[in-house]
Formats: sequence, structure tokens, C-alpha cells
Amino acid sequence: MSKVWVLTQGSYSDYHIVGVCSTQEAAEALEAADSSVYDKTEVEEWELDACVVELEVTVDVYRTADGLFSDWTERVSVAEEAMFQARTQPGGRWVKNVGGEMVTAGEMVRVTVSGNDHDRVRKVASERKARVVAEFDILMAIVDDGERWRAVSALEGS
Repeated sequence: MSKVWVLTQGSYSDYHIVGVCSTQEAAEALEAADSSVYDKTEVEEWELDACVVELEVTVDVYRTADGLFSDWTERVSVAEEAMFQARTQPGGRWVKNVGGEMVTAGEMVRVTVSGNDHDRVRKVASERKARVVAEFDILMAIVDDGERWRAVSALEGS
């Protein structure tokens, strides 16, 4: 991968880039020429095109008086690297806004899948959602018995 050398100054909210060089030697020469005491210039080595676009899908399956429903949310972010992850968390309670107040209203299972292979992320999320819907009552019975670990194991296929 190609690299650049970035000259920076400051810290926290004052952190900023003052220059970018194509060689380490050029960056170090500029750093050495810096005579400021307070905002000392530092050199950072950055790889070009090293980021990936990660997709995170969250599916909440929940029960209301009218039956089972689900919400599908996709969030895209840029990351240095993306590792495929899938989690299923049973036994939560979903909360909704009723007249300005947050009210706990029923049983919920959350599926979260993330990675940089977007097709795989959506496929796994869809398959896990289907399994949660099919086994919702069994999972909630396990959780109500206080055996959350058993419910997680069942969902994870262990």
C-alpha cells in the first residue's frame, strides 16, 4: 500500500493537520524546521486507501398485543478494518414512546450482524431473524426461567 507522512499539531479538539508529505524524509525535515515550543509538529505515517466500508444490521423482533413485529436498521461506517460479527441477544424488553414517556412494553430479541461483506451481513441477519421469529416463544420461555445462557446458546447454534 502507498503511504503518506502527515504533519500534525495540537491535541484533543485542537488537533489538526498542517501538511502531508510523500516521503518520510521530507516530513522529518519539516518537523525539524519547526521552532514552536507549544504546538510541536509531529509526523504520523498513514496508509492510503486502508479503510473499508462496514455495514451493521440490527433487527429487533418484538411482541405486541397484535403479534410479532420487527424493525430492520442498517448503519454504514468507515473503519480501518472490519471483522464479521453476529450476535443474538434474547430477553430484552422493548421500549416505546407513549405520550412523551418511555414505556417498557414487551419481550424482544435483538440480532446484530456487521462486516464488510454487505451481502453476507444481510443474508445472515435475515436468516437469524427468521429463526428468532420461528422460535420466539421457546426463547422467551427459556429466558423467563432465568437461563439466558441457554437461550443464547440455542440462537447461536451451540
